[in-house]
Amino acid sequence: MADPSGQFYVPLGQEALRRTLALRVPPPAVRSFSIPGARRTEFFPGAQVIEWYPKGYQADGSIVSELRFALRYEPLDLRCLVAALARHRSSRNRGLGARRAHGRVQPACLVSL
Repeated sequence: MADPSGQFYVPLGQEALRRTLALRVPPPAVRSFSIPGARRTEFFPGAQVIEWYPKGYQADGSIVSELRFALRYEPLDLRCLVAALARHRSSRNRGLGARRAHGRVQPACLVSL
């Protein structure tokens, strides 16, 4: 059975972050996917490893849940994690939250005055 996007597998952890945020980093050495069935590991030439996890490991798809999965179950690829955190931070700074003015954080409604 396919997920709503038509795929039989769903990326998890660092691979999900890389795809969701369109990060320009190489794929992590260990890529994780959610599939129907049991957990298994596949090794490929070139030091590529794919981890297949049952659907129970699949989170809600938020950046925080994918980061939590990556920190808990995958070996860390700092290039991917740093790029994901930088992208997430820059997207939050574009919102209607607090703005910096004169060295202090002020509410967005006061900055426009």
